[in-house]
Amino acid sequence: MKQISLVIALVALVGCNTPCPKEVRIPADVAKIAAMDLGLEEGQLTLERAKVVQSLNLSVAGLTTVCFLDRFPSLKELRLDSNSIIDISPLANLTNLESLELQLNNVKSLAPLSDLKKLKYLSLRKNKIRSLKPLHQLHFLERLYVFGNPLGKGEISALRKALPSCKIITEEE
Repeated sequence: MKQISLVIALVALVGCNTPCPKEVRIPADVAKIAAMDLGLEEGQLTLERAKVVQSLNLSVAGLTTVCFLDRFPSLKELRLDSNSIIDISPLANLTNLESLELQLNNVKSLAPLSDLKKLKYLSLRKNKIRSLKPLHQLHFLERLYVFGNPLGKGEISALRKALPSCKIITEEE
């Protein structure tokens, strides 16, 4: 599949907590969609423009890292499903997120999500998550998908106690 850069040369400008290459490559069709959503030509996503983006769809983008996402502080909706992401620590600073889709990745730790207090919708289907404890303080969470993870029944019942108004969708339902 043809790959192009989504002007994430800005990664080199601002540093990153997680080791990150100077360029992050995503499939051309995803880059085109992101540019179209912003009314931009391909390759014109600058650091200043990234700061005001509220919705970003990087599903099936072949991503293994998300360290460039801290350049998008205004994001409210983020789709990262069907990638190969393990480390989601760069998401910790996206405190405006209301909707996050992480299904079909290789995520193990949810600790970076513990301060995303505005999250209402979270899809974690088919990852490698064992503990839901980092989600216990996300009191605005309305809907959570967790099936396909190696969770024990104790994890789900503890989360239901912590978040009684959240609809938690598991394999058992």
